[in-house]
Amino acid sequence: MSGPPLRYIGDISREDAALLARAAAGARRILEFGAGASTQVLARSAPAGAEIVTVETKPAWVERTRENFRRLGISREVRFVPYRGFWRAVEGSFDLILDDGVDRLRARFAERAWPMLAVGGSMFFHDTRRPRDARVALRQVERVFLEVASVELNPEGTNLTVVRKQEPQRYVDWNVAEGRGRWEYGHADPPDDLWGK
Repeated sequence: MSGPPLRYIGDISREDAALLARAAAGARRILEFGAGASTQVLARSAPAGAEIVTVETKPAWVERTRENFRRLGISREVRFVPYRGFWRAVEGSFDLILDDGVDRLRARFAERAWPMLAVGGSMFFHDTRRPRDARVALRQVERVFLEVASVELNPEGTNLTVVRKQEPQRYVDWNVAEGRGRWEYGHADPPDDLWGK
């Protein structure tokens, strides 16, 4: 993102903020777990008319985030939803999902939120330079690997892992699908007359 750095109050790096801002700029619906600095960045960066839903476990964080919106002059409407049962309170699909809430619930949030991610959308996992958070992201990738188009681990100096969703792929044994003989994929000797000997 060019120009002056984004103004926000909270615990994300400038690199994290810039990457989230670029992603939010093209998103029509955003779901995040964990109110705070990222909420401010998403609210500043999403296009007019985009919907932002923030899932939070602690009402105090919602109030702190609202107060920081006032301090920074952010007038964007954000819908705050309690964590408990959020998957029943939130409908439709999202272009961008950020997993940055309370540590012990991040894996569960990812499992519940993944079905809400639109094909072509991205799920961001924060703090993935920490081993436990990297494991949360990579375990989620392992769970849904046939729906994963790409994984970027901490791109551009960030602490974010970005997982892009694709239509579910089915496993295909290309050796069978292509009608290859066992020798063609190295599990038998080739025929003696293969090369015209």
